[in-house]
Amino acid sequence: MSVVREFERAFNRQDVEALVACFTPDGSYHDTFFGGHSGPAGLRAMFERMFREGRDYRWTMETVVETDAAAASEWAFSYTTMQRRVRLITGGQLWPGSGKVSGPAS
Repeated sequence: MSVVREFERAFNRQDVEALVACFTPDGSYHDTFFGGHSGPAGLRAMFERMFREGRDYRWTMETVVETDAAAASEWAFSYTTMQRRVRLITGGQLWPGSGKVSGPAS
C-alpha cells in the first residue's frame, strides 16, 4: 500500500500512532489551521489536538499519482467544528518516494 493511502486510512480512523508512523523521524507537516509541526512528538500533538477540537473528520484522496520518486494527490477534506460542517477540496500534496513523508506536506 502507498504512504498516501496509509495516511488516508489512518486519518479516517483517527489513529494518531499510525499517522505519525507515515512520517520519517525528522518529518514535518504544515497544516493551514494548526501550523507547522515536525518530529514524532510535534506531529502526535498536532493530530491529537486536531481530533480533540473537531469531529466527523473525513479525508479522501480522490486522485493519486505516484512514481518511485514522489507522489501527489488531489483530495477532499471535511470535518465539523463549532456545529458547522467544513469541506475543503484541494490538491498538490507531495509525498516523497521513500515510503514515508519527510515534509513539508500541506
